[in-house]
Amino acid sequence: MPVPGSHGVPAAVGVQVDRSPDAEGAAAELGDDRRDFLAKTLGGTGPNPTPTPSVPPTPTTPPPSPGQLACAAGYAVTGQWQDGFRGEVTVRAGSRTISGWTVTWTYADGQTITQSWGATVTGSGANVTAANAAWNGGLAAGAVTSFGFIGSAGATNGSPTLSCQAR
Repeated sequence: MPVPGSHGVPAAVGVQVDRSPDAEGAAAELGDDRRDFLAKTLGGTGPNPTPTPSVPPTPTTPPPSPGQLACAAGYAVTGQWQDGFRGEVTVRAGSRTISGWTVTWTYADGQTITQSWGATVTGSGANVTAANAAWNGGLAAGAVTSFGFIGSAGATNGSPTLSCQAR
């Protein structure tokens, strides 16, 4: 709370405020800029606070649609042997909570999935679909889960491009 005669500057604990006429005159001689600086330094706002704009700035790019931020998936081969490999897919929720996810991809080199864990994985030829398990579908914004699989390797065992769809 401002102390009378202190020009709106709150008194600090343990600090005496000089209310004599000489002190008042000295404060008046500081000028607006120095008084503002002194007031702000001591925790006040000063006599001329900068106004806050009432209208937020217009974004320079349109916000992405909810589907764009729903989830993303990454693919990694974590082990390889003659004619086979072990893989892992990581699913990350976007900027909002999701209740489930489905990841799809198409193999280009003849790979097939033979076993999986952490997701229900189905395939038809080169096309693969993986849906969350009951325990790892709900993800908070930015949260990550993963699932793994074993597959038979193709000619070069290249990494496919994944698509993630959230619910």
